[in-house]
Amino acid sequence: MKALKVLVKFSFLAFFLSLASLMAIGQEVNKKREQKIVSNNLSTTCTSLSSLFHGNLVETYEYSFNSVINNEACHSSASTINLGCLSSSDNQSWFVIEIVKNGDVSISFSNSSAYDLDAAIWGKVLNGDLNNFQQALSTVPIACDYSASNPLIIIPNAKVGELYILLITNYSNVNTEITLSQSPRDNVYFKYLCPENLNRAGNITGDNTYKSANRISSDETIENGKILYSAGNLIELEPGFEVKANSIFKGEIEGCERSPKFGSLVIQPGPADGKDLDVNSISPEVVAHYNNDFIDPYAWTQNGSSNIKRVFIEFDLSTIPINAIIDSAFLDLYFSKSLTEQYSIFQGHYGQNDLLIKRILSPWQQTTFTWNNQPSVTEINRVEVGAAITSNQDYPGISVKNLVQDMLGVNYGFSIVHKYETPYKITCLTSSSEVNPAIRPRLRVFYHYF
Repeated sequence: MKALKVLVKFSFLAFFLSLASLMAIGQEVNKKREQKIVSNNLSTTCTSLSSLFHGNLVETYEYSFNSVINNEACHSSASTINLGCLSSSDNQSWFVIEIVKNGDVSISFSNSSAYDLDAAIWGKVLNGDLNNFQQALSTVPIACDYSASNPLIIIPNAKVGELYILLITNYSNVNTEITLSQSPRDNVYFKYLCPENLNRAGNITGDNTYKSANRISSDETIENGKILYSAGNLIELEPGFEVKANSIFKGEIEGCERSPKFGSLVIQPGPADGKDLDVNSISPEVVAHYNNDFIDPYAWTQNGSSNIKRVFIEFDLSTIPINAIIDSAFLDLYFSKSLTEQYSIFQGHYGQNDLLIKRILSPWQQTTFTWNNQPSVTEINRVEVGAAITSNQDYPGISVKNLVQDMLGVNYGFSIVHKYETPYKITCLTSSSEVNPAIRPRLRVFYHYF
């Protein structure tokens, strides 16, 4: 997993901070929300906040965790923290974000029950050194959101190597699973603090998950709820451990790290299952050519009138999990000798035939497709392909990674058009009806998921 290349890295050290340690609040960044104290169940002894910035960090590419309720854990801070808009100090989970690509970073939060979450972020941490975290937390948060719906936090103009500190609070004080994400998904991976060993005791209610890299030992009583223990090597249920009626307990030997599953899809459909066509502007109401053994983006003149051809092609991606992260995707297109044999005017690719490959936004059918009803497309993540160097070249390995990522769940395929739709130019490509199966259009996708 460490070998996978990523653009933005989130380092997450999950921990909780007590109400008592956060009462000193400095300058506000906007109007604070109403203070709500959800519980007096605060630990009498709190461990140091600074100790939670160092430890056993585990990597994952997506991160979901159970919310804190009733302030069931506590950590203290040696200095004041400016909470900005977050007047509520309860049920806090903190994380560290490391930036590895320049640009704006948008972080969103969702939860399984749509309960009220709040969030704030501080930084950048001086010199990228977490030993300076106190200084960052004493300043006004650079972003703060206490909207009742899922909060959104934006880090403007982030630079490679910068560290930021993120806080999420469960204002609702209700059990829920929280998921952190960033768009696009494949630009981030998460690292969070996993204890080597974990000891559980006392009574517990509600739903929660407890993880340890090595061992979990417990003599607690599960009063009411669903509890999961996940340890890397050993789970020890000590004398006194009890699961009450109407409660559920599960143990698994997995630990903190969620290992990704890897998959691939290579699809090269033929006449029976292929879906591709070209459509021309000179006959805008005529149904497109979809049985030819070639497809040819084209800009020419016919009887003195300009004629433009565009290509539309769709591959079945339904076997790829909808939550997959696309690691790479390649579209392979091949030269059509058959086109030049059928139309002697064309000797192969011709003109300044740079191509644009775009994502189609609406459904289409081959048997009813015309120039006038062609589906809409988006410019987002479009791919440019340079003009042909030789008249009979193939186009293997066109990277369409971001386009395929955007297609998961809602896929209507690609449009292939000339960048400059003015005469005279043509790109001669095979279709899924090509006699030679080895040179039909092919899509290769490589991905991982959890």
